[in-house]
Amino acid sequence: MMKEKDLYKSYNCFYSAVYSQIEKYYLEYSQLIINNRWQMFYRLGENYSHDFRRLGEYPLLFDSEHLENINQALHINITIEPGLKGITDIIKRIHKDGYALVFANRFYYKNILHHKNDKSVTTIMLDKYCGGLYHYHVFDNDLIGNCWMDEKIVNKSWIHASEIDMLKKALINLKIDISDLIHDKKTIFQLFQKCMTESLTTYLEGGSSGQYIFGNKVFSCFINYFENWTEDFKDLVDISMYVNLVIKQRKFISHSLSYLKEHNILTDYGEEKLEQLINNWDRLKIIIYIMGIRQQVNSLHPLKELIKDIQYQEYQYTKSLLSKLQKLYLE
Repeated sequence: MMKEKDLYKSYNCFYSAVYSQIEKYYLEYSQLIINNRWQMFYRLGENYSHDFRRLGEYPLLFDSEHLENINQALHINITIEPGLKGITDIIKRIHKDGYALVFANRFYYKNILHHKNDKSVTTIMLDKYCGGLYHYHVFDNDLIGNCWMDEKIVNKSWIHASEIDMLKKALINLKIDISDLIHDKKTIFQLFQKCMTESLTTYLEGGSSGQYIFGNKVFSCFINYFENWTEDFKDLVDISMYVNLVIKQRKFISHSLSYLKEHNILTDYGEEKLEQLINNWDRLKIIIYIMGIRQQVNSLHPLKELIKDIQYQEYQYTKSLLSKLQKLYLE
């Protein structure tokens, strides 16, 4: 049993798992295929849980529209097949493809941070089955992988993977036909441009769907939360973890933009401003976490001011970046 290194290829476990497979064919271009969306959401209401978060980058582990864009551009078909009959489906997939990507409940896996009550969903890869044991890998730095686990525990973690029905007893289908793959650099750059411009446009316009608020409009909800905060310190610790996912998404976008600049595709993406923005997000995460752990209330006013600063920075930066990407001509 050992902790695996460099698990995060993207901002969450699902995209890191997908990255690990397409990287075999696209190498460093994989970051342009996967890390190309600027998002944020807030969930209204009072009932929150492990998989129904208060806020973050995107409500689900995956964005169906993004997966469809990848399929259209590169013929990489990524789908979710939920509600399978039994664990034999996993064994068949391992025999067929050499691995199986599945959703599982983190509660059943060794957590190095000892979050014993964390029952949120994660993504794992099962690559061997022998004598009632599965060998598995994780894509989350908080979990320990590259080890064997009893099939009964794996089965239980798979059946109870999430509170979201479509993630229970599900296989992640990743179909890559080598003879049909598109490796054209221009197509990959255009995919990045399309996904980024679409997500930035959606972010700037904002919007809502049911209980969910999206884009830059999230900040008013976030500020309102602290205006009416009831000194729920545990909630603050959870929020700091949700904020971290937003930060990671922006950091991986930064890596993609840096790659384009290094290869003279994009001359300027406001590197310093993006770094300042990410640093402020990091500060916010730390303040919220410390408030929750130490049960402090004296940081409330500077925290709200920092959120307002980040809101302004995000708006200015995303507007500028969108303009640059829209003007980008890919030869």
